[in-house]
Amino acid sequence: MVIKELEIIGFKSFAAKTIVRFDHSTTAVVGPNGCGKSNILDSLKWVLGEKSVKSIRGEKMEDVIFSGTENKKPAGFAQVSLTLDNHGNIFNLDMDEVKIGRRVYRDGQSQYLLNDKKVTRKEIETQLMDTGLGKSSYSFMEQGRIDQILSSKPEERRQIFEEAAGISKFKSQKEEALKNLENTQLNLTRISDIIKELERQKNEKEKQAKKTEVYNKLLSAQKNHDLKIRYMTLAEIEKKLEEFNAKLTRKQSDREKINQKILLLEEKALQSDEDKSKLTEELHKKDVTNQVSAEKIQQWEKSLENNVERKTGIAKELEELQSQKKRVDRRLKELKSEADKQGQLTLQVKNEIENAEATSKKVELAIKKLEQSSTELQEKSKTLADNKVENLQTLKSNRSELQIVVEDLLNALQNEKENWQKAEEKNLELQKSFDSRIEKLIKLESSIENGSIELLAIKATLNDLALNTWSNDIKNLGGISKALRHILFEEGGIHSRKEKLDKSIKTIEKENDSIDQQQLKIKEEIDSNTEEKTKNIRKRESILGDLKSYELQQKNLEDREKSLAQQIEIETGQSKYFESGLKKLEIEVLNLNTEEKKIRTSIDSLKAGIQKELTQIENIEKKIERIEQKKVTENETLKKEKVKLSEVFEALSDLEIKIGTYLGSQEAMIQDIYNDYNLTYEEIKENLGKSRIQLQSEKSKLNDIECQIESLGPINPLAIEELKNIDQLYQHNLGQKNDIAEARHKILQVINEIHSKSEELFTNSFNQIQSNFSSIFEKLFKGGAASIDLIDPSKPLEAGIDIKVQPPGKRPKSLRLLSGGEKALTAIALMFGIYMVRSSPFCVLDEIDAPLDDANVARFLTILQEFQNSTQFILITHNKKTMTQADAIFGVTMSEPGVSKIISVDLKSP
Repeated sequence: MVIKELEIIGFKSFAAKTIVRFDHSTTAVVGPNGCGKSNILDSLKWVLGEKSVKSIRGEKMEDVIFSGTENKKPAGFAQVSLTLDNHGNIFNLDMDEVKIGRRVYRDGQSQYLLNDKKVTRKEIETQLMDTGLGKSSYSFMEQGRIDQILSSKPEERRQIFEEAAGISKFKSQKEEALKNLENTQLNLTRISDIIKELERQKNEKEKQAKKTEVYNKLLSAQKNHDLKIRYMTLAEIEKKLEEFNAKLTRKQSDREKINQKILLLEEKALQSDEDKSKLTEELHKKDVTNQVSAEKIQQWEKSLENNVERKTGIAKELEELQSQKKRVDRRLKELKSEADKQGQLTLQVKNEIENAEATSKKVELAIKKLEQSSTELQEKSKTLADNKVENLQTLKSNRSELQIVVEDLLNALQNEKENWQKAEEKNLELQKSFDSRIEKLIKLESSIENGSIELLAIKATLNDLALNTWSNDIKNLGGISKALRHILFEEGGIHSRKEKLDKSIKTIEKENDSIDQQQLKIKEEIDSNTEEKTKNIRKRESILGDLKSYELQQKNLEDREKSLAQQIEIETGQSKYFESGLKKLEIEVLNLNTEEKKIRTSIDSLKAGIQKELTQIENIEKKIERIEQKKVTENETLKKEKVKLSEVFEALSDLEIKIGTYLGSQEAMIQDIYNDYNLTYEEIKENLGKSRIQLQSEKSKLNDIECQIESLGPINPLAIEELKNIDQLYQHNLGQKNDIAEARHKILQVINEIHSKSEELFTNSFNQIQSNFSSIFEKLFKGGAASIDLIDPSKPLEAGIDIKVQPPGKRPKSLRLLSGGEKALTAIALMFGIYMVRSSPFCVLDEIDAPLDDANVARFLTILQEFQNSTQFILITHNKKTMTQADAIFGVTMSEPGVSKIISVDLKSP
């Protein structure tokens, strides 16, 4: 523990003398808003040298003095004293305990104290430098300070890092050295100017010294007459002073007697005030105790009322739960019955689906068979069509050949006709008629399209005509030639060829007719298959539609079964829940009855204690009343004595003024004599006391000498001495110039050494803080990343410091965009990162846990525990978790509006 004791008198809301002893490593300061908790932080900062009134929540320094209330007068001054343990040699002082104090009065006067001795503020600041205890160091962490660290410019963040690196003292030394260097340079310039001026003055003084020698002779005579005149004047004054001093002594004796009496009366008044203060404090404590007890009784009575209301409520809840459980059980039975029905329906639908699937498979097989049959018929029809095409080609070929054969036959017959005309004249006319008809038919045949019915009819007529004609001719002629027989009847003849062709044409035409019949039949079968397939497809679609309907029914039934199962499970759970609730309520009723008995016992005990305290309070009030009556009597006596003292003071004042006036004249004359002649009054008295001096004669002689001196004109009476001094000064300054030049060189060396050492210390500390900050940030945030960097690493003693953070799961953020909790955790990480490098002997944390949730407070306290062995913590907080971390708690209260008091609670043995 570094802080041992804090003493506050008249500071802000602490009107009376308040002593706060810190006997533990971790102390919590708690209390409602506005009670004055933060005034403890302000007092610590103020006593350590805080100059900014705004940083301690004021507008002018007078605001720190207790301003008074309706019942208390304003204080005349504010004083704070801080006692620190120095066993660890925190301060460069050879003592185990250091006491720092600060006092300010309403007129603006301020005092700093070190071990109860007045010192300057600079001495205090020098002792605190690089200890981590400065007014603006990292020893004080408050919400405003967090924003300042995280939101200030990079150049303004350096202060806490320099304090942690321990270079503040070096920085101060360097600044002092730079000032000295500047002063040295100014001195060097100034001394050069002085040497030039001294050379000029030396020449001038040599002229003045000669004139001064004459002047000094006249001055010696003037001195003799002037001393006699002054001696006579002093003798007159001395007689008057003896008379006034005798009167003064008598009045001073009267004053001392009255003062002694007043002091005795004031001591009695102070003792009465102290007795009254003790009794009032005791009275307040008993009032607080009674108030706390009364509040507890009120709370317990309220608890009893709540118990009764709760038991009434429980009875209603029991009735409601039983009713709800019955409804749930009925519903559960209905759901189970419905679930059984749903199971039967599901089984029926499954059977329907199986039947539909079997029928669908049969229809699908029939469709495939019809498709296969249609395919085979189409292939057969194609084969027949191909055969028909071949037949038509053969038929065309035969008909072409038939035409040639007929032409050959006609040509042969024409040849035979010519032969027969000669031999058979009697048939000439018949033959001509036959030939004519043949020719006509041939011409008609050639003009008719091949393959038509007309052509066939002509050919048939031609054949019949030819055969009939030939037969008749043969009969008529009774014989034919051998050539004609060969043409008409012999195998291989033209007519035989024609017959074969006629037969082949008929066969092919018959075969084509058969193909046409088969294709027509095939087409009818294919149409029949298509029609049957269409019926089966429709049937399949109908079955598939039914199947989908069954499947949908099955899905709905299954969903319903699941829904029913879930409802059954929920209703079963509710039934168990209601059953459990009934048991809990029955147990709660038993507990409420037990608790009610305990509360009634406690209430009776507290009421008895309150009655006892009230009796004691009545006795204390009577004592206070007696003290007040005694004080009134003493005050009346004190007023009378002060009136007497005032009258004595007036008489003394008149005498002192008169004596002062004569003494002033006496001292002035004695001082003038000493200044003018370097003689004391005793020496003059010894020389002139026995002489007979005529005052008027001395004045006349003095007047003659002064006329002679005046005739000399302006005289420098010190010219001779000044000449000597200027010469000595001239030589001295030449030596000084050389010494200053050498000192300037040494100061430059010191500055370079300080800069080098400071840079090394700062760089090493900064690198360690950088690593520590990143590690602690990750612990507090459970991840993420953070870093601190020098904006210009080439200038570590001047560069600004940049802080970068990236909370887990987020992109890198600007410090000003962080939430209040994130800012607080970041500042805590930075503070502990610095502590790992250079721990502060003590640290005050003012509600920095306010923006943190419970999880983050727990992490903060875990880190705090790691530093409790090296640092004394004072926690100003509202958080219950943080309070549990403390070894002792100071409660700040305002039992009287505007006046703070402290109540301490020791949680652990020191």
